Amino acid sequence: MTEARTQAPTGATGNQPIESKPQPGAAKSVIERFYGLINSGQYERAWRFVPANVRANAGSFKQWKAGYRSTVSSNPRNLVISSVGAQGRTALITLDLHATDVDACSGDRVTQLFSGTWTLRATNGGWEPQSISFHKVSGGTPTLSASDCAPSSAGGTGTTTTSSRASCTPGYSPCLTPASDYDCAGGTGDGPEYTGEVQVTGSDPYGLDIDGDGVGCES
Repeated sequence: MTEARTQAPTGATGNQPIESKPQPGAAKSVIERFYGLINSGQYERAWRFVPANVRANAGSFKQWKAGYRSTVSSNPRNLVISSVGAQGRTALITLDLHATDVDACSGDRVTQLFSGTWTLRATNGGWEPQSISFHKVSGGTPTLSASDCAPSSAGGTGTTTTSSRASCTPGYSPCLTPASDYDCAGGTGDGPEYTGEVQVTGSDPYGLDIDGDGVGCES
C-alpha cells in the first residue's frame, strides 16, 4: 500500500515561500535590548548585536568589553524612526544616549549625553544592526584609566590630591570609596552593590576578585 502524503502550500498561491517582513517599530526593541544587556553586564550576548564595522574598529571582544569597564549605565531615550529604506528593508533610528561613568581618579560619577543613529537591515522576521554613529552633545569627560591619573607631589601640578586618594580604597580601579563591604551587582551580601568590572591590584578586602585574575565583578 502506498502511503498518501500531502504538502502544505508554501505561499499565497501555494508556489512561493512567505517571507516575514518585520515592522520598522520592532527595530527600536533591538536597540533597547542591546543597552539592556550592557547595563546588566551581559556583554557576550550584547556583542551579537554589534555591527561588523564596530567589531573591526574594536579589535576584539575583550577590547570592546574593556571600553565599558567604568560605565555605570547607558540609557537610550527619544528613539525615533527617521527613515525607512526601499521596500521597508532598512531603518534609520535616531536617539539620545544618556551615559554615566565613574572617574578613575576621583571616583565621581560623570554623566554625558550623546546623540546618534543606528541603521538596521530587515532579516526574515527580525532586524540586524548595520552601523552605529554617535557624537557627544554635553556632559563631563571622565578619566577611564587609573594610569592616566596624575600623581600629586609637593610643589607639583598633579590633579590627584592626597585627600582624593584617601577617599578611595587602595587597590581598586575605578575608585571605591571606603565602606564596610562591597558586593558585585546581583550579589546577596549586605554591602553596596558595584555595577561593572573593577581592576584589583591590592589585597581585595571586599572579595570582589573571586578567581584571582585581577578583575573583580566579571560578568
